[in-house]
Amino acid sequence: MKKLMFTLAIAGLSSVTYAQGGYNSKNSSPTMVEEGVEVMEVPDSKYKVETNKFFDNWFLDFGAGAQVFFGNNFDAGKFKDRISPAFNISLGKWFTPGLGLRLQFSGVQAKSFSYSESNYVHGSRNSEGYYKSKFNYMNIHGDILFNVSAMAAGFNPDRVYDFVPYLGFGFTHTFDKPRSQSLAANFGIINTFHLSPSWAINLELNGMLVESKFDGMTGTRGADVMVGASLGFAYNFPQRGFKHVPDVNAIMQLSMAQMDLINAALAEQVAQNKQLKAQLANQPTEVVTENVVVKEIPAAPQSVFFEIGSAKLPLHSEVNLKALASMLNKNPNLNLTLTGYADSDTGSAAWNKKLSEDRAQAVSEALVKLGINKDRLTTVGKGGVETLTPPSFNRRVIIEAQ
Repeated sequence: MKKLMFTLAIAGLSSVTYAQGGYNSKNSSPTMVEEGVEVMEVPDSKYKVETNKFFDNWFLDFGAGAQVFFGNNFDAGKFKDRISPAFNISLGKWFTPGLGLRLQFSGVQAKSFSYSESNYVHGSRNSEGYYKSKFNYMNIHGDILFNVSAMAAGFNPDRVYDFVPYLGFGFTHTFDKPRSQSLAANFGIINTFHLSPSWAINLELNGMLVESKFDGMTGTRGADVMVGASLGFAYNFPQRGFKHVPDVNAIMQLSMAQMDLINAALAEQVAQNKQLKAQLANQPTEVVTENVVVKEIPAAPQSVFFEIGSAKLPLHSEVNLKALASMLNKNPNLNLTLTGYADSDTGSAAWNKKLSEDRAQAVSEALVKLGINKDRLTTVGKGGVETLTPPSFNRRVIIEAQ
């Protein structure tokens, strides 16, 4: 699984103590709480990808093979005499790793039998009492493609094999006179073997249900059936592939880690201050004047990340916001600016502007519910931006101290 590297730097908190007498500031260096830096790995969500653009992930495939027709009198002759050539060519697009659409042209020829003279009969009745029929046709149909491999195991650009069932509808047209058209339902399975990001081999097992009049005969059968197999190649046009979306819940854990680092730094500073006071207290014969200079705690910027198109606070955000509310209560002079953003890759400018404002407002309302005065919070919506990669990182609210 690919990882996205995040570096979270917490500003150092310094405490300097000066004393006269038993503790000489000239001979001792100030006590410092050093800057803490932690590198974390954020896993991708293998089941979520960035919304692709209209011209992304288009493909062209073509194949050839054989097919067998099951018509009104298919059992009159031998199976081998019903085998005919087949050809197909398709143009399609994957909208997600698991869902795609295609338009396919297929057909060439169908062979069958008849006990009486009828459309598409060729030659005379043979010794077994039936005629052979043969006609050329085409089938144009639109199919919904379901990449079960991607649905079950997530998007993986290095996967070698994909299992892709499909279902579609269209119509057939016979080129032999009398020409006719029939409605058809198509189904099948595409076995895709990836040779490279651009090329793949497709072994397609296909079926077609078509009106009984398709073979020029009418009978008691509800529908005629064509089944076949073809082998061919598929070419994926650039831009190809998908970009993973980082796990929002994992990103929220980063903000929690920020607060943990701040709390740890504060605890260490308090312990060192107590130690210095104890050292000064052990000098009873001298008058000790202690000046403790403690810099105001800087509030590290926090980020609340949102799902695409949503202004609903995500899972785990409440933990971070409670920690922020606690910090605000301990620092009554501290105010916050909440700046909302959206990603410019999706949605219109007006929509992203409103969405960024709603996200900032959602964080503000959550802090108010936690007891923070609304006057201490300023909300701003910056609309859609593309400052971070991947675009999902731009779907956030940044919380900064004023």
